[in-house]
Order: sequence, then structure tokens, then C-alpha cells
Amino acid sequence: LEKVFIFLGDKKEIDIESIESLSAKFKEYTIFDLQDALAAKNKQSSFKIAFNLLEKGNEPVFIIHMLTRFFTGILRINELKAANTPDAQAARIVGTHPFYVKKFYNARSLYSDKELINISRALLNADISVKTTSAENKNIITILLAEILDAGEKKSTA
Repeated sequence: LEKVFIFLGDKKEIDIESIESLSAKFKEYTIFDLQDALAAKNKQSSFKIAFNLLEKGNEPVFIIHMLTRFFTGILRINELKAANTPDAQAARIVGTHPFYVKKFYNARSLYSDKELINISRALLNADISVKTTSAENKNIITILLAEILDAGEKKSTA
């Protein structure tokens, strides 16, 4: 309540708009929220969540690492499905909880092989940039997300 009263200032009435505005400012997202947004190819949410993660002190190296694990899991999910691997075992292999393995299957249906190859390249480039350049963290993550979300538009050289 203290945050609400500070936010309201001289205003004496708490309305729904004030609460919504305040909650949006203090919302903290997790890397899993970003993965969910990317799995659904939701551009607006992906950028909003990624910027929130950076503002809350998450390092780009961590974000890139977790997205690499996520997209590597998506790449592997079809072979696990083809081998009739039980969900619990597939979840262990791709590094997630059995409850979330269905999100990997859903994401795989949205991303083509070509897109996943381009995403892998984008993740590698972002990792190299963050470790070898003085580029701004927000710029590196912005470029990475743009390349992930537009991966199907690029021509593969592989």
C-alpha cells in the first residue's frame, strides 16, 4: 500500500487505472516468461519482457545462455517425439519440467528447421558480441530478438 500512496501523490482516490499503471511498472518477469513469448512468436511481449529483464539486472550472457538452451531443446523435440520418448524423459533431455514439455512441442510447430538454424546463428552472434564488443546490452538483445522473430525471413547459408 505504501507504494500505491507514493505513486498517487496528492490524489486521494485509488482507481483501477492507477492500480494497473502501478502494477505494470513493478512487474518483474522471468526468463521463462521470455521463452513463452518467443515460443508463441509474440514480438511485443518478447521485447517488453527482455527489456524488463535487463532493467532488473539480468545479464545478457544469462539471457543468451537460457535462450540457447531453450531453442536447442526445441530443435531436439521432434527427434524425441519420433522415438516415442515419454514426456517426462523428453523433458529431462531438453532441460525442462514435464509440465512444460508441451510448450516445446507447440513452439516446434511454429518454428521451421530453417528458422531454427537462423536462430542458432543469431544466438551465436549475440554471444560473441556480448563477450567481445563494447556494444550496449540493450542493443545486443534487441538485435537478437529481432533476428529470432524474423528468422524465417533470412536466407540460410547452411
